[in-house]
Amino acid sequence: MSALTRSPYRPWAYSPWPFFLLTYLFSWTCFGIVLALRQPVSFTPPSPALLLSVLGDFGPFVAATLLTTLASGRQGLRALLVQLKPARLPLPVVLVSALSVPLLVTAANLLSLASGGAAPRHWLHANTGTLVLLFAFVLFGVAEQTGWRGYAQPRLNARYGPLVTSVVLGVLWATWHLPLFWVTGSGQYGQAFAPYVLEVVGWSFLMSWVWERGGGRVLPCVLLHFSINVTAVTLGTGADSAEWRSELWGVLMVALAWVFRRSPQASLAHRD
Repeated sequence: MSALTRSPYRPWAYSPWPFFLLTYLFSWTCFGIVLALRQPVSFTPPSPALLLSVLGDFGPFVAATLLTTLASGRQGLRALLVQLKPARLPLPVVLVSALSVPLLVTAANLLSLASGGAAPRHWLHANTGTLVLLFAFVLFGVAEQTGWRGYAQPRLNARYGPLVTSVVLGVLWATWHLPLFWVTGSGQYGQAFAPYVLEVVGWSFLMSWVWERGGGRVLPCVLLHFSINVTAVTLGTGADSAEWRSELWGVLMVALAWVFRRSPQASLAHRD
């Protein structure tokens, strides 16, 4: 299933690049205002910086729905949004979407511990604010993946195949977060950018796999996005586990690249 429908009078509708331009323009405007305010992102109480950063998270959704409506009208918009509709998914897709990231982070912690590294201060941590975050994480998954996977993925796949698509989307997805590295209280604040890019590209490879195996639907990508965010706020990480995590993501990407190379046309089957 794909929202990529033909419109012979609008050739730009088949290119992902107007989407990337509009997404960055919308989101970086919001993130830039947050930087100018010099306020931390705060949930208690909600700060103007929080509201603007959340609005910026909707950049991919705004760009995808706007461009789809301009190109294909209500019918195209319906085809885009129906990818979010709950549907029966293959069990491996559900399991990979929900469990792959927490299992990888846990494996990195255990390998670090086995090699003499420090254990996490807390293996699991949560508080009353976590429940609020769970709702926000669903919202963020819809806001981002409707654009990255619902709009950009089929267009990039049609041109370059799943392997190149995974790398390009991963790098652009990571770089899209760049202004937030300077925003106190954001999920990216204080992180090193290069390891972050590697990890996000790893997420992108997984996103491509669950998107294709899920029949070109965005729903499993939203579930995977949710799992990534939940893992970040509930699973502890040891001080020495980052290197192991990077190595495990590298192994996973090589394995998925081999899968994509063996069946480069698999994901293209979702074109209309």
